[in-house]
Amino acid sequence: MAALIVFVYIFSLTSLVCTQVGRRAETIVLPLELLRQLKPAEFTDAEEYHQWQFRQIKLLEAGLILHPSLPLDRLHAAVLRFREVMRATEIRAIDTGKNSDVMCALTNAVHALSWRSGTAGAVVEACHWADGYPLNVLLYCSLLQTIFDLRECTVVLDEVDELLELIKKTWPTLGINRILHNVCLAWVFFQQYVITGQVEPDLVAAALTVLVDVAADTKQGSRDPLYVKVLLSALGGMQEWSEKRLLDYHTATRRASVALLWKAWRSCCPWCTGDAIAVAHKLFDQNALPRAASAGHVSMRSLRGGIWT
Repeated sequence: MAALIVFVYIFSLTSLVCTQVGRRAETIVLPLELLRQLKPAEFTDAEEYHQWQFRQIKLLEAGLILHPSLPLDRLHAAVLRFREVMRATEIRAIDTGKNSDVMCALTNAVHALSWRSGTAGAVVEACHWADGYPLNVLLYCSLLQTIFDLRECTVVLDEVDELLELIKKTWPTLGINRILHNVCLAWVFFQQYVITGQVEPDLVAAALTVLVDVAADTKQGSRDPLYVKVLLSALGGMQEWSEKRLLDYHTATRRASVALLWKAWRSCCPWCTGDAIAVAHKLFDQNALPRAASAGHVSMRSLRGGIWT
């Protein structure tokens, strides 16, 4: 529940800031607002506060400089100013008060970097601080991980639908849309199935159900570079794991789960060809496989039963 509490806290803080300053969430750089709002007295000691402060700066660096959504010249004046503040923060905690010169320099640098436009003279309606790949996908998958119960890692929380609706509010900030969400959710279910020892077949069943939606999305013909990159990355990981497991499986139930996952992978990525497909056909008899989940949208709540407690 710790992850859920942290998420709710951050979401509540964002909502509070939006209310106070009358701005939309996608116009706020959350780590910068956290630096402004949280004071040393709220931490155990000065060292903890210093480390926390530096983590916010590192997150800003990742989103604004290392993985920007728009091309960036690393010698940009704002980048150089940000680097100076970062070096200062690495040594000791900086003063985040309103009259602090360091905080003023940091704010100006962050605003200059986050409010850039890809087209000269274009009006920018949202800041870009966490929507660059792969940072945005990593952050989003981390948020999706909060749907699992920390005490029973194979169990999905009762509040999953409500939690997913909250998570979707981060789409504008992270540059996520519905088709990217489906890929990430399928990956999170698959990853949870693997890291929990493949003991809960309902997890892989949930991944397969979401992959039905992913397959439908791919048939729409989207060739958005980011979507294709995320899709191939996720499906590539599933393919690699499936191929390895198919070589050494001793129980029919697990073999069927892997085979079903492979069929779903093929339906999601129809343009992928190569030796891997030929190998898969040799590894198991396609005609003997159980039928995959029927096509069509299945709501998150309707998947309850087994892991949905």
